Amino acid sequence: MTDQRRRASGPDDSVAARAQQAPRLSRSGHRSAAVPSPAAGASPASPATASTPQHWLPAAEAAAVILLTIVALAVRLLWLDEIPPGLFYDEAYKGLDALQMLRERSLPMFFPGNFGREPLFIWILAGAQALFGAEPIVLRTTIVVLAALTVPALYLATRELLGRLPALFAAAVLPFTLWHLVVSRVALRFVLLPLVECLAIWLLARGMRTGRRRDFAFAGLFVAACLYTYTAARMLPLLLAVGALGALILRPKLALARWRPALLTPAVAILALLPLGLYFVQNPLAFGGRVDQVVAGWEPVVDPRFGPGDPGTIRENPVRTALMFWVAGDQNLRTNVPGRPVFDPVLGIAFAIGIGAALAGSRRPAGLFTLAWLGVMLLPSALSTYAPHYARAIGALPPAAALAGLGLATVAQAGARFGRAGAIAGLAVALAALLFSARLALADYFDVWANDLGTYRAFDTGIWELGLAMRALPSETTLYVSPIPGDHPTLAYASRRSDIRGYDGRAGIVLSPRGSAAYGVIVDVDRTTEPMLGDAYPGSSPRFIALDPGAQPWAVLTPVDGAPQIAPRRRLDARFAVAGQLIGVTLPDRLEGRTLDLTLYWQANGPTAQPLTVFVQLLDGTNRVVAQHDAQPLAGSYPTVRWHRDEIVVERIQLALPRDLPAGEYRLIAGLYDLATGERTGAVGADAIGDAVLLDRLRH
Repeated sequence: MTDQRRRASGPDDSVAARAQQAPRLSRSGHRSAAVPSPAAGASPASPATASTPQHWLPAAEAAAVILLTIVALAVRLLWLDEIPPGLFYDEAYKGLDALQMLRERSLPMFFPGNFGREPLFIWILAGAQALFGAEPIVLRTTIVVLAALTVPALYLATRELLGRLPALFAAAVLPFTLWHLVVSRVALRFVLLPLVECLAIWLLARGMRTGRRRDFAFAGLFVAACLYTYTAARMLPLLLAVGALGALILRPKLALARWRPALLTPAVAILALLPLGLYFVQNPLAFGGRVDQVVAGWEPVVDPRFGPGDPGTIRENPVRTALMFWVAGDQNLRTNVPGRPVFDPVLGIAFAIGIGAALAGSRRPAGLFTLAWLGVMLLPSALSTYAPHYARAIGALPPAAALAGLGLATVAQAGARFGRAGAIAGLAVALAALLFSARLALADYFDVWANDLGTYRAFDTGIWELGLAMRALPSETTLYVSPIPGDHPTLAYASRRSDIRGYDGRAGIVLSPRGSAAYGVIVDVDRTTEPMLGDAYPGSSPRFIALDPGAQPWAVLTPVDGAPQIAPRRRLDARFAVAGQLIGVTLPDRLEGRTLDLTLYWQANGPTAQPLTVFVQLLDGTNRVVAQHDAQPLAGSYPTVRWHRDEIVVERIQLALPRDLPAGEYRLIAGLYDLATGERTGAVGADAIGDAVLLDRLRH
């Protein structure tokens, strides 16, 4: 048995173990004090390893990692043109930013739109679109390739820290972790972080082993690259500080021997970060703006911008984050099967075993560093709202996979103490666990996640289809959309149009004055625009209908032609110095009930320099205001700065009436004013009274 163990230990399971066998500093920089692995020397390798010639092992490892990378790539490319559907708002936003870079031939250090974004992934998307065109498949294939490359990067980092066998298992765990599988098919910047992060950790750990300056220098370059990738990477300097402190405590001789070359890492990182740092100095709000929005407080604060759900508190969210590996994961459909833990029960056990194996070597800093890596990179989720949050915790995915790989390696090696049969059994159990988890993850993604009806909305599928229908129209067609903004990134990316006029049709409609136009309507939300279009343009009908997964109309595109027909109850003659004319009003004959419903008809002169607010006032016999409504046109969705000449803006207004409104005659007036100054815009015409327009006299 002793001989067998000696033979099995020939090709060591970790680079650190090889360093232990070289007590003197060699020309290559190997040293006995190098960072060892918690797994190194703890148990023998598998029989296959023991019987394999040492010179063949690196080629076998390389072949295994290459195969795993190819498999990861193939799984992520499978049905990529259909799953996920559509193109999510954030994906399209990044694609448009990249296209703008190409048009302007610029290299921004930071993108302030959409809550602020680091630039590295957008730079990569710019290159991909320049080469292959601007389509969702290009955006998503780009992230798929980067995600697949994370497999060998994780292998390198884990091998340097924990050994060969844990590294191979980690490289097999990552491609079939549902967390990584879901996010790696969506073109979002945070998916790039694990790749760059693993390369930084690998080079830093190798530098500690070899003492080579170039390893530390390149580690600094990749540390800086992490901070150009995603906001959560700002935890990385804390991790490096924890690692340095751990080395001083647990391996003081090694730390003292390496401190000079190790200084290259922060030096190179600082130099590489100077452009981004200069941007933040010039724009300090950009640095902390997004962090301030998502940091958890002592009391839960629901922010509708970030969707439904329980945001949690600073007391609850660290626990939720810690339990996401075994109990309940992210609820966001874009990153997970809602609520599914990171690991299934089998890999969850392996992950727990890996944590125990890393802790068992308390004098072996590589295992402790891996645990610190996990803990530090979980902080962005633990300290923010809506935890667990897979995007903010993405930096913890590589160490989580590494620890699960360590757990599987521990199981595989445990049987070796019982001889060859035990070694084979241990390896078989570990491989069976891996295959079971892989099958479960694939089923969860392609059978459960892909068929979830919520993905249609989560990835803006209807908006994408509507945009494609708009792209097919002649370029001279005037395009309107309701009730989303005209510059919605998904719509803009799909339609290739930057001049779509968006408004909220639930508050009225904008009628094209003449010529060819088309109206896109999200009928799932806005059920009023289509009937109004039918009244204004008789004979118009939808040319395109996007159906949701339940085969119900979700969005329609209706072309119209010619001048619109309007029929206000009372025609008005009132012209404003700016903005346009108030040409009609529709309202009841008398005041009844608690509200007065009226419709104003504006004809635009063109855009105004400043956004103007519409006011409607009900005056009693003494000119006292008894009811008032103030808002920018169409509930703020179509401000006067966006009006186009001769457009007719039909605005529905609901004026709340007081409970105790006395009987009598009242005057209803309307007008425009500048909210910033309070100054009203003057009006002239038969129905103008000073700086307002008399809409009607009503009795109550």
